[in-house]
Amino acid sequence: MTTIESDIRTKWKTKVFENSAILNITNKALDYELSPESEKEITDGSFTQELNFFEYVVSRSEVSQPEIGGFSRPVYKFLCEVRYTKQIDTDGTNFNSVVDAMSLLIDVVRAQLGSSWDSVIDYQEDPISIDAPTKETVADIECYRSIARFSAIKQI
Repeated sequence: MTTIESDIRTKWKTKVFENSAILNITNKALDYELSPESEKEITDGSFTQELNFFEYVVSRSEVSQPEIGGFSRPVYKFLCEVRYTKQIDTDGTNFNSVVDAMSLLIDVVRAQLGSSWDSVIDYQEDPISIDAPTKETVADIECYRSIARFSAIKQI
């Protein structure tokens, strides 16, 4: 049995993370949160001899959406949180690479998924939230990480 969450993950995988522009950044996109303790997952996250990967996690909540007349109706609210992690380099250029990658990600999402995430949800909410890159340690390796949050609504 397929779920809306699995449909969303499939669309993000095929339309976003298999897009040639994203593949030029990295071919590593995990549809789960990386465990810093897992050597296999860290190896899966390396690309061109440095840590360089996306993670995307989809979650769902049920919320009330106000309607005209003071009524409200329940809807599903989906959050797709995308994290991009890239190993810190000695000259600091990877900081801007992370910023640029997240900007490109938003462009690809808009072009490939559109406001309905390729007809899986009713509409994407704006604005899209993007965190500035922060320093994180992954498997004892210093990295830059930025997070983008995409939220969407689907009527129940």
